[in-house]
Formats: sequence, C-alpha cells, structure tokens
Amino acid sequence: MQGVAIVLLCILAAATYGAVSHVALGHLPLLSSEPATLSGVGRGLLASWWVGLLLGVSLAFSARVGHRPKRDVRSLVRPIVGVLLVTYTSAFFASTAGFVLGDHAMAFLPDRLASRVPPDRSAFFLADLAGSAVGYIVGFVGGVVLIVWVWRSRERPMGHPRTHG
Repeated sequence: MQGVAIVLLCILAAATYGAVSHVALGHLPLLSSEPATLSGVGRGLLASWWVGLLLGVSLAFSARVGHRPKRDVRSLVRPIVGVLLVTYTSAFFASTAGFVLGDHAMAFLPDRLASRVPPDRSAFFLADLAGSAVGYIVGFVGGVVLIVWVWRSRERPMGHPRTHG
C-alpha cells in the first residue's frame, strides 16, 4: 500500500502544482464562457497529473523495491514539496524574464505563434512559454535527483551514519 500511496502523493503534488501555476500564469480559458480561474485549474490538472504518475511510479520503485530498508510515503512529503518549491520558483522567475524580455522587444514568439497572437499579448505568451518550459525541465531534473537520492538513502538503515572503513 505504501507504493500506491507514494504514486497518489506524486499525482496530487503534480496536479496541484499544475493548477496553481496555470492560475498564476493566467492561461486563457478553454471555453470563452468559462471563468479564467476554473480554466486555469482544469488546464493545470490536465497538463500535470501524468507527470506525477511517472514520478510516482519511479519514486515508489526507488523507495520500496528490493531488500534495502524501505522508505514510506511520510518520509517523502518534505522532499517532494522541496522539489515543487524549487520548480515553482524557477518557473516564476522564467515567466517574469519572458514577460520583461517580450515587453521590451528583446524576445519574440516563434513565427507559427506570432501570427496567431495579438501583439499586445505576446509578452504574456512569452512569459507562459518560458515558465512552462522551465517548469518542466526543473521538475524533471528535480524528480530524477529525488529518485536517485531516495534510492541512495536506502543503502543504510534510516538514522544510521555511514561508516568509513
């Protein structure tokens, strides 16, 4: 059951991250009649839950498989929150940079998007692109680091220092 709990925790964490970041970044509504906040939450959930599934399965494997001391879901809450905070902070700064660069005509949308985005909205789209790209990259790297860290933390019983011999 601990493995399932780890997977569910990661799905919840990723979906929450997606919902918060999509609302904060002000994504456009999916439907014109839909409130922007509801749309942001929906888009965030759809865009991110699967990342949590992939991370959760990998993390559960790293934490539970084999004869090494096992990690339980409670021991992973803080590290997962840490990865989320680093990811969100990185995405926030990337979004800010994308907006500032776009607003000062120092960065531009790719041609395939520029023709479909009103010029007065291009800085917002650049902010969204930068924040999303950095969020996925930092989240992926943070997830891999977390998986490796959890696996390595199981080399010795929890709470016992390493001995050098």
